[in-house]
Amino acid sequence: MNKSQLEIFSKLTDNKNNRSMANSAAILSLSKSIFDIVRPGIMLYGASPFANNDFTLKPVMQLCAPVISIKTLQTGETVGYGATWIARKQITVAIIGIGYGDGYPRGAKNGTPVLINNTLCPLIGRVSMDMIIVDTCNTKIAIGDNAILWGDKKLRVETVAQYSDTISYELLSNISTRVNVISRQ
Repeated sequence: MNKSQLEIFSKLTDNKNNRSMANSAAILSLSKSIFDIVRPGIMLYGASPFANNDFTLKPVMQLCAPVISIKTLQTGETVGYGATWIARKQITVAIIGIGYGDGYPRGAKNGTPVLINNTLCPLIGRVSMDMIIVDTCNTKIAIGDNAILWGDKKLRVETVAQYSDTISYELLSNISTRVNVISRQ
């Protein structure tokens, strides 16, 4: 469809106008759509408009939250609303101070990765308003450690979007005003 649109657009316009057709997806995949002006949207965040980021885009935003508690669960204990996740063995979990009230996706599935101390740890249980719980993967974690929810080369927003059955655009634009913004120059 894009190639057909490009042909029609090219026939209906001339070189005398400031022509614009290319958004982030077209800039990355359809070079013939680049005319006088481009509209990079999601690329400005260093995120890809495609599910798989095969490009050299570098994240410019990182969503982080602290580890606020560490607990040991016994076999058979449950986690989250509706007790949908059940421990199959004794594990240590970290409670992270972020939830859907902050803009973290409520639909994030079990296994959604969270990066703590350079280790990807899987989300377990349902996302609550103010916190999430992750299996610490036998990694040494302390209260106050920083959990990266996305925005690192090891954990991109596109990955979290896939686990949440959504798109990275939605995740990047749904961060609530409850989240502290720290600008680094």
